Amino acid sequence: MTNLEEILKNLPELPEKIGHWSGKVVTLMGSIELTQRAIFKSMQGDKSNHQVVDKQNVEGVLRAELRGIKVITRIRDNMLLDLRDIYNFDADKKKQKNLFYAKSCRKNRLCGNCVACVSLGSLAPGAFSRRSRWFMPDMFSSTDADECVSGYANYEEEGVLNTVSTPSRKGESPSSRSSSSYATYEYVKPGTVFPFKIMIRDPSKYDVFAAIKTLNDVGQVDGIGAYSSRNGRFRIKIYAIAGSVPLNNASNFDLASKDSWMKDIPSLFPENSKIFKVEDSDSLISEAFTRYNNLLNNADWKKFIEPKTKE
Repeated sequence: MTNLEEILKNLPELPEKIGHWSGKVVTLMGSIELTQRAIFKSMQGDKSNHQVVDKQNVEGVLRAELRGIKVITRIRDNMLLDLRDIYNFDADKKKQKNLFYAKSCRKNRLCGNCVACVSLGSLAPGAFSRRSRWFMPDMFSSTDADECVSGYANYEEEGVLNTVSTPSRKGESPSSRSSSSYATYEYVKPGTVFPFKIMIRDPSKYDVFAAIKTLNDVGQVDGIGAYSSRNGRFRIKIYAIAGSVPLNNASNFDLASKDSWMKDIPSLFPENSKIFKVEDSDSLISEAFTRYNNLLNNADWKKFIEPKTKE
């Protein structure tokens, strides 16, 4: 075991834009615990007004599934919101034109050059193509679907969307409703835990603290899944930060199905790996906020943005 500073010691403050393989990887291992119901809508269904939750049957156990891409997308949104004001530095009109793309980066028009694109990738045609350096695989519930998905095993537990009755033209009484005026849905219950690992290739200090800070923001403020304006909040817990990649027997499904492994973190990594075992996750999250904000406010973003080097 080691301390956090030992893992961060040789990492740059900000990501390297060139993107050449440095041979370094940092892995964050932890868990997401739902504090509200969450609706991870699946593309599967019976073409009715009943919405089902993403599930995966692995080795005979059906588990709720949380797609990593859904979480990463929300993380990118948080990063861009944090960067929007920071990138709005004073510059002459010529430079303002050159820097406009970085301030207007959106999911449907990724600039490929801001720190969010450098970290999370951009493959937009005509932009700077970059692969994501953050990898967050799909996550699985530590309990089976019968226990953690309401409306799956017991239809009486399913949720019902609010209905809105439409007045008739005469304004005297509500018009009649058909079965299409409401919908039922499955949802993942509060208290459900999804163990995860986030692996960051060519990491920087910014990447490590941004991953913790923005993931916490998604859970506390944004929520995840459908109807996230009023659902899908969660709390995070970080178990360990390591300077290497976990062994092959530490997939997110392995972590969900064999949670005892989380009590023996070193067994999940190659020998002699630098591993910081987190004793107080709340303190680490608080520290990540402080150090992330320091980097955000003190970094030379003008210098970072102006080079337009492709990978």
